[in-house]
Amino acid sequence: MATQPKISLVLADVDGTLVTEEKVLTERAQASIKAMRAAGIRFAITSGRPPRGMEMLIDVLDLDTPIAGFNGGMFVRRDLSILEQKALPPDVAQKGNGVAADPNFSNVTEAHFSAADLAKLGPVDLVWTSQNYHDLHLARFKLDVVAFDKAIYADLKPGGVFFIEDHAAKDGSGLDAPDKLHRIDEAVVKQEVESAGFKLVGESNILRNPADDRTLLVFNPAIRGHTDQFLLKFQKPR
Repeated sequence: MATQPKISLVLADVDGTLVTEEKVLTERAQASIKAMRAAGIRFAITSGRPPRGMEMLIDVLDLDTPIAGFNGGMFVRRDLSILEQKALPPDVAQKGNGVAADPNFSNVTEAHFSAADLAKLGPVDLVWTSQNYHDLHLARFKLDVVAFDKAIYADLKPGGVFFIEDHAAKDGSGLDAPDKLHRIDEAVVKQEVESAGFKLVGESNILRNPADDRTLLVFNPAIRGHTDQFLLKFQKPR
C-alpha cells in the first residue's frame, strides 16, 4: 500500500479563501489553522493585496512564515520588513497606466518622475493627490515633506490649487499614524502645506465617516473603502 505524502505546509489565498467575501476571518478558519499546526503542518498566506493589507491577520493567526503580497511580487517577514521583491523595470512600469494612450484623454500627457524632479513639471494649474499624502511621511522614503510642498508651490501658477484627499488619523496623533495605519492627522497636513506658503481656501466633509474611529489600518477589512477622509483645497496666492 502506497504511503501518503507528508503535508508540510498549507499556503492559502486571503480573499474568498481564508476570509469570506465579507472579509471576515471566521472562528472555523482559525480553528482549522490551529489543528494543522497541532499536526505539524505550517501555514502561510499569499494575496494580491499589499503586505500591509494583510497585517491584521499576522497576530490573529500568529504567522511565523513569509507573507507573499502583490501575488508574489513581494515577500515580507512578520514585521513587514522585505525579504525579497520583484520590481518592474522603469520602462515597463511607465507603460502600465495607459491613460495617455486612450483617445478619450488625448489632452493628457503621462509623466514619471521622482520627488527631486517635481520642479521640472511646472508651471501647472492644479496638483491633486488622493489618499497618499500620508505616504510622503513613510520612514523608508526619508523625505523632507515641507520641501516637497514647497516644490509643488513653485510648480503652480499664481492662483494654482493644491488639493489633498487622505485618510484621517486621530486628532493630535502627529506623525505617529502614517507608518502604522496609513493615515495622517489633518492638522499636520494643514500646518505643513501652509508653511510652504499656501492658503487654505476650502474644505469638504463629503467623505467623512463618523463610524470610523480612526484607529484601524486603512487596509483592515472592517474599514477598508469606508475610512473617514478629509478634503482640503489650498491655493497659491495670486
